[in-house]
Amino acid sequence: MRKPRVPFWEWCVVAACAVFFVVPMLTMARFALQRVPVVLLGRDTIFSRWTLKGVVSTLTDEKFRPAMLLSLRLGILTVILVLLLMVPTVLWVHISTPRWRAAVEIMSMLPYVVPPIALVVGVSGAFRDSFPWLVASNNGLVPLYAVLCLPFAFRSLDAGASHWTCARLSMPDATSVRARVVSSGRCCCRTWPCRSPRPGSSALRW
Repeated sequence: MRKPRVPFWEWCVVAACAVFFVVPMLTMARFALQRVPVVLLGRDTIFSRWTLKGVVSTLTDEKFRPAMLLSLRLGILTVILVLLLMVPTVLWVHISTPRWRAAVEIMSMLPYVVPPIALVVGVSGAFRDSFPWLVASNNGLVPLYAVLCLPFAFRSLDAGASHWTCARLSMPDATSVRARVVSSGRCCCRTWPCRSPRPGSSALRW
């Protein structure tokens, strides 16, 4: 059986995406790894004076380690804060109020609308007098980073919760309910109506 031929326009889309991603990476690599003045970066100097001295000097700089540790600390704190906020929210929306899912998704996408510089200036102006220690500290960036991560975090957690049956979290365990029914002769759970199991039946019917 012959494989279907890929249309030409699909190859054009793939080529355009490759150019879109490769050209900025090549530009960044030339700026970081070439010992050529920026004004002289062009087609004539694309293969000249490539070196790793810039990367090595950055890694051996005495200021690199504190900056790297600060970035790791802010990233870890941001991940913890985002998970503490979004995991209960996503589970609550999927279990209790599915009709509010669209509204929560729209609110989580507000960082796309508000520019980061406007968010920083607004927060610093609003909390400069009330919480000056938060504005002056590096840890004050954690809530701002968490806000900027909300669209990505909500979509990822929402996709995972959609494929996982969250309704199981709100339903009682069938084994425990069956034991209660057998021992008491009646259903002890009023939220989910059930019937007493028939003799010889292996499952509890709801």
